[in-house]
Amino acid sequence: MMPTTRSFISDSDGRRPLKVMKRSVQITYFIIMFVMIIIPVALYSVIGDKIDTGTEDKENRVLAEKPSLEYTPIIDYPSAFDAYFEDHLPFKDPLVELNNYLNYEALGTSSSDDVVAGKDGWLFYIGSKSYLENPIKDYNGENLYTEEQLEQLKANMMGFRDALAEKDCKFVIALAPNKERVYSDYMPYLCGPPAENDRLTQVAEYLRANTDIPVVLMYDDLAAYKESHPDEDIYYRYDTHWNDKGAYIGARALERELGNEMPEADTLTMGPGDPVASDLARFVNLSDLLKDKTFTMHGYADPEVEVEHDKGGGNFWGVNEAGNGDDRKLFVIGDSYSTIFYRYLAGCHNDSRLMVYYIYKRETLDEFDPDIVVLEFVERYVDNMLYFTIDGGFDPPPDPAGQ
Repeated sequence: MMPTTRSFISDSDGRRPLKVMKRSVQITYFIIMFVMIIIPVALYSVIGDKIDTGTEDKENRVLAEKPSLEYTPIIDYPSAFDAYFEDHLPFKDPLVELNNYLNYEALGTSSSDDVVAGKDGWLFYIGSKSYLENPIKDYNGENLYTEEQLEQLKANMMGFRDALAEKDCKFVIALAPNKERVYSDYMPYLCGPPAENDRLTQVAEYLRANTDIPVVLMYDDLAAYKESHPDEDIYYRYDTHWNDKGAYIGARALERELGNEMPEADTLTMGPGDPVASDLARFVNLSDLLKDKTFTMHGYADPEVEVEHDKGGGNFWGVNEAGNGDDRKLFVIGDSYSTIFYRYLAGCHNDSRLMVYYIYKRETLDEFDPDIVVLEFVERYVDNMLYFTIDGGFDPPPDPAGQ
C-alpha cells in the first residue's frame, strides 16, 4: 500500500502544516467577530444613553417593548421580539441618522414619505398627519371645493358672524399660505409650478363675493416681501411654519384690516429667538443636524408686551402693559401659525387672548367678551372650516381610513 500523504510543507523551511494554519486562521477570525459583536454592546451599555437620546421623539412613535412569553402568544413572539430588537438595536439612532443624512446631502432625497427634499436643501411637507389635510393636492389644485361644500363653509362662517354681531363684535377670517406655495421655486422639479386655481384662493374669493365677512389672504403680503427681499427667509427651511419675520408680515396684514398700522418689517431689528424643534427635520430623523436659525423681531411693542401660555401651549394671554395699543379686546382662534404671530398681534391690543382651534370652547369666548374675533387657518387646514362652528367648535367626521 502507498503511504498516506499529509498536507504540510517541509519543516526545513520552518513553516507549519497547512492544517494547523487553517485552524489558526479560523480562531483568529472567530476572535475578531466576537470582539466586533461584544465591544459595541459593552460600549453601548456605558455611553448608549448619551448617544441614543429622544428616540421616541425623533421617530414620533412609541417604541416596541420587550415581549414576555407569559403574556405573548408563542406564534406572535418571534415577530414581537424582532420589532423590539430593531427598536433597541445598539447605536441605531446615529446609524439611522448617518444614513438619512447621506441620502439627504448626497442624493437630495428624503427618508420620510411625508417629506420631500427640494432645491438647495429645503424640506417640504407633502404627507398627512390628518386625513383632512393634503399639502400636495393644495399645491396642485386637485382638491377644489364643490358648490355644496362652499355653501357649508359659508354657513359655518356666517354663523360666527351673526352670533358675534349680536354682541357688536367684529369677525375676521385670516388665511395663511402653505410654505410650498410661497417657496414654490424651491420645490422639486417633478412637482412643477403651483396651480393657479387653488383652494386657498377659491375660499377667499367665494367668501368675499358671497358674504360681508372680511377675509385677509396673507399670501399677497408674504409673496411681495419675498420678491423684494430674495435673500431673507420668511419661512423655516426645515419646518412647515413661517418664521418670525413671516409671522410679523402676516400679523401686519391682519392688523391693517383691523385699522391698526404696524411698522414695516424692514424698520425692525432681529434678535435671538427661542429654539425651534424643526418638524420636517424630525420627520426625516435629522433634527440634531438640520437646525433652523431662529430670531424675534424687536422694536415694536416690546418689552411692554407680556405673553403667557398654559403648559399645553393651547391657551395664550397677552397684555400690553404700556396701554398704548388698541383698546378693543382681541380673541384669536387659530392653528400653530397663529401661535407664532400672536406675540405681534398682542402688541397691537391692550388685552388679547388666543386659543388653538381644537380646544376652543364657546364659554371661553363668552367669558372673555371680545370686541374682535379672528379665525385663522393655514392653507392645509382650510378644510377644518367645514367642521367648525361657533357653538360646537371643531367637530370633524370620523376618519374613513380609521387613522
